[in-house]
Amino acid sequence: MIYGDPAESILGHKLCLGLCVSGCLGLDSHCRRLCVSVVAGIAAVAVVGGLVIKLVFKKSDKIFLQGQNIKLPMRLVDKEVITHDTTLYTFGLPSTEYVLGVPAGNCVILHARIGGEDVKRPYTPVTLDDYKGYVKFLIKAYRKNVNPNFPAGGKMTQYLESLDVGDAMEVSGPSGLIHYCGDGTIHITTWRKFVVFNRLSMFDLGLFEVKGGSTRKVLATNVNMICGGTGLTPMYQLLKYILNSSSDKTKIAMIFANQTEKDILLRDELEQLRDQNSTQFRIWYTVESPPQHWTYDVGYLDQKMLEEHCYPASDTTVNLLCGPASMIKNACLPNLAALGHTKENILTF
Repeated sequence: MIYGDPAESILGHKLCLGLCVSGCLGLDSHCRRLCVSVVAGIAAVAVVGGLVIKLVFKKSDKIFLQGQNIKLPMRLVDKEVITHDTTLYTFGLPSTEYVLGVPAGNCVILHARIGGEDVKRPYTPVTLDDYKGYVKFLIKAYRKNVNPNFPAGGKMTQYLESLDVGDAMEVSGPSGLIHYCGDGTIHITTWRKFVVFNRLSMFDLGLFEVKGGSTRKVLATNVNMICGGTGLTPMYQLLKYILNSSSDKTKIAMIFANQTEKDILLRDELEQLRDQNSTQFRIWYTVESPPQHWTYDVGYLDQKMLEEHCYPASDTTVNLLCGPASMIKNACLPNLAALGHTKENILTF
């Protein structure tokens, strides 16, 4: 999953790095060089992680989010029922001078105390940071006694559904390992754990674990967005970001899978974007239970569907996936591989 564990608050990194540097001092020269290299890498990631939010937003914007370790309250100002099980939630920021502060491709973490348990879940806003003063989330409720495999339903989604306008919700972030920088440039962060033996002259801390990250850059001229259900939300965020840019010429092909036509989220908005950007964005649907006179595909995603409606494999074709795990594992990954797409150019939210 792409929702990961990137750099946390700068204060936390300073403390962690201080401990790591202290630990390096007690090692022999060879291990010290290795340890210092690891710490330097973490420091670089920490600095980048701390600065990336500031670099991608206008200087005049006040940024609401302050890192993954800092939970901030947002107040619910509107709930709009979109389908029988999906709601558009609007949360207010402190004032209209604020933007949320989520780089394109990232998400936030919503927090709640539910049944005596601290629960947190990642969600991608459907609004960009050109919307000041508020943020919108499109969230499907997984209700109890609907899916026999999950009789209790979703803790967070049912909690959100129970909120009234005026109630508060805690949020932290941003989070995520994909950052779309614009003009087809995508940065992907990979996180790894390092185990270092820490030997100090005064006392022995034994083994400790630190995390380091590396970032690779992918340049895309074509992007295939393959999504199912509420897996649309990170795609919609990126789609709007790309199409709102006058300089970004990246071409996008989307396949959107759902159970029924009624389950197609934001269909009017998607088709308006398609009509306004017909040379840059195209969309195709597939549903399991079609209505009469349905003109799109029926059934599960398959190789033929991907071949006909996605851009072909190349070094500059990137595939973005988001949806049910079974769809990703059984329909997307093997069929994309069969069509020649490399794993480096297949990214899963």
